[in-house]
Amino acid sequence: MTGSGTLLDPYVIWDVVDLQNMALDLTAYYELGQNIDAGATTGWNWDAGLGIFKGFDPIGKRDVAEPIQRPTGTHSSAGAWTIFPADGILWDKVNEAVPDEDAGYIQGTVDNTWALFNFPNFAIPANATEIVVRVYMRAKKIAAGTCYIRGYLRVGGSNYSIATWNPDVNYSDRAHAFASNPVDWSDWTPDQVNGIGPNHIEAFGVLISDATPNIRVTQVYISVSYSLPFSGNLDGKGYTIDALYINRPTDEVGLFGMSDLGANEIKNLKMTNVNMTADAIGTLIYFAQNAVNVSGIDIQGQLNADDCGGLVANVYDGGEFSNCNINVAILASTPAYLGGFIGRGEDINAHDINVIISAHTTGGGDNTVGGFIAATWSTCRFTRCSTQGSIYSEGWGQYGGFIGFSSDPLVFDHCDSAVSITIVTNNATDSISAGGFAGFSSDDEQYNDCYATGDISVTMNGNCTGAGVGGFISFSSSAEQFTRCHASGNITIINNGTCNSGDMGGFVSFSCDEETYSRCYATGNITFTNNGTITNPPDIGGFAGYFCWEETYDQCYSTGNIIANIGTWAGLWHWNVGGFAGVSYDETIVTNCYSLGDLTVVGDNGSVAGFVGCADLGAPLIRGYFQNCYSKGKVAVTGAGNQVGGCIMIEGVNPLSVTGVFWDAETSGQATSDAGIGKTTSQMHTLDTFASAGWDIESSLIDKAGGYPYLAWQSVWYIFVVAAPPPPISVMTLPATEIR
Repeated sequence: MTGSGTLLDPYVIWDVVDLQNMALDLTAYYELGQNIDAGATTGWNWDAGLGIFKGFDPIGKRDVAEPIQRPTGTHSSAGAWTIFPADGILWDKVNEAVPDEDAGYIQGTVDNTWALFNFPNFAIPANATEIVVRVYMRAKKIAAGTCYIRGYLRVGGSNYSIATWNPDVNYSDRAHAFASNPVDWSDWTPDQVNGIGPNHIEAFGVLISDATPNIRVTQVYISVSYSLPFSGNLDGKGYTIDALYINRPTDEVGLFGMSDLGANEIKNLKMTNVNMTADAIGTLIYFAQNAVNVSGIDIQGQLNADDCGGLVANVYDGGEFSNCNINVAILASTPAYLGGFIGRGEDINAHDINVIISAHTTGGGDNTVGGFIAATWSTCRFTRCSTQGSIYSEGWGQYGGFIGFSSDPLVFDHCDSAVSITIVTNNATDSISAGGFAGFSSDDEQYNDCYATGDISVTMNGNCTGAGVGGFISFSSSAEQFTRCHASGNITIINNGTCNSGDMGGFVSFSCDEETYSRCYATGNITFTNNGTITNPPDIGGFAGYFCWEETYDQCYSTGNIIANIGTWAGLWHWNVGGFAGVSYDETIVTNCYSLGDLTVVGDNGSVAGFVGCADLGAPLIRGYFQNCYSKGKVAVTGAGNQVGGCIMIEGVNPLSVTGVFWDAETSGQATSDAGIGKTTSQMHTLDTFASAGWDIESSLIDKAGGYPYLAWQSVWYIFVVAAPPPPISVMTLPATEIR
């Protein structure tokens, strides 16, 4: 390695040994001087206990554990202690490496009894961060009753305790963690832990705050854990690290185990033929904190871990990512958190990222998997990011072609997913949410100009809670906004067991609580096959399976066909299938929408219609609203006890406002409907049919729309405009909407 490690004279890395030696100075500036062959790492760091070469040792680490320290003498004590055997002293009875339990112990016999012990000083590095001090104890109470013991520290001349523990009548272990210095609750400094300067640790031990019954203690010791993040700078200069090997099955790994870059960055680096096996993996960084800045990174390789990100496994407290290309195959058992780019994180800003993922999870269990990111719980923005590939799982949980789970405000702009999702589960103990773009999403997310093209297939065997499958998103709630988004993948559910059914939608399977959909569409076909028993009826729609509570759908459409073999159903609620939506529940607004798909349904005691299978108006004083909509698809239903209509079927007694809504009575094969107006095919091809109903509609000399109205933004030849806003519904307002 050459250079001095400064901004103007960075260390230059010439080989894989230089690369490993970055761990010797985690704050310096580095750059690659040439391509690095890391193939030799397959023979590094032999572990005789595991019988493996562990390979490269990640640069920077999180949760480094120092060797524990045991008592070397009694510092001070108070109260009344019984010592057994009686010829001993306090510290001597609790310092065993292997606890001897009742062969030697100290026993607190009165309230507020405590003992503090001396110990050898720690010697943690000066650049350690995230320091946690833990006091461990092995104890029991000698009779039934309530009593309390606490970890005890002497810091800066005063004694402090934290947490309480009511031990069992049998010996068990407990650790009480001091994540900050109790003198002022500031972060620990290395000096304070190493016994240097003001407010350092002087002694440790236990406090018994209630000794009725008595508490017996047979072992006490202290430990410290900390992190050593890489906080320097790396410029790869466009060079490649090839064949980096890590095999550390119980560790959290990456090229960098942990980073805390601040204003520094990692950029312009390629990694090819990566081979990593660990408990958790981020190929570049396992744990990135404090505004990590990463750009121009290309990665290709094989990853084997249950917690995994193709670039970063965990992003904490912000990150900037740009101009990266990731191509990873991930193999995991369950439960798993897997993301093609990021495993999970918060406050992420990512743009111009391309990901190819092949993710395979086995063994059942609860998973969160996303083609780009598995999960996030905080504000993020993704712009011009793309995913493609496949996800296969034998478990349950949340799956998305782009993101598995999200909560809190996120923004997706011009992002897309072409990830196929295949789930085959046996005896799932929780539900499945699978979407071509997003699995589970809530709380003010915005999706703008995004699309999903991947197919989704869910096969449920044994006893299963059920599934929700959407061509774009499975579950959406709490004021989500979707603008100019679409889904084109085919979706399939096959039930071979006893399962709690499944909602399906060409765009969204379940949407609830003030979502807005504008200029969105779904074109994929939907297939539901029940070969077993369902315990709850499904809701299936060409665009939405089920939507409710102040939802707004404007200028949206669906064209996919639905084939549903539901079978015998005799439960309290009926199943529902609709060309646009399976169920519209309570206060919903649907304007300027249409459905073209055919419905072929086999089952008993359901409700089926060309546009909405069931408009459920059960709540008092609440109604739904439909204006300027139509459907034309065939509605073919086989079975007993079904409600079937050409356009909209209604459940409940509250008013449903329907204005300018039509269906083609000839192509649908249905002459009646609870709501809507049936027209012949010829009438559906006539402008006056719609103009006389209040549609502001125009035509060209050449009709490219098959004779039916299309939305103007589709760049076809029919344009229709809502001339005036509809009347208010409950507390909702309906602005005029123009279709251009």
